[in-house]
Amino acid sequence: MQFLQKLRQLETTEPSPVFTCHHDDQLNSVIGKLIATRAHRLFVVDQNFHPSRVVSITDIIRAFLKHINQ
Repeated sequence: MQFLQKLRQLETTEPSPVFTCHHDDQLNSVIGKLIATRAHRLFVVDQNFHPSRVVSITDIIRAFLKHINQ
């Protein structure tokens, strides 16, 4: 949240794309969005588009490895 607040304080004329997903999105949808946007992370937002956390490619790989090793 502090990172986003700092970004909003910066004066810039170039928009930066922010890629989001929702906490109830399916994993395949999240992975598809990461692939389509070539992003390394997505912000998880609520219904009002307030960020609550971040999911990264590393998080997804870690979850797969944990599942495989069970």
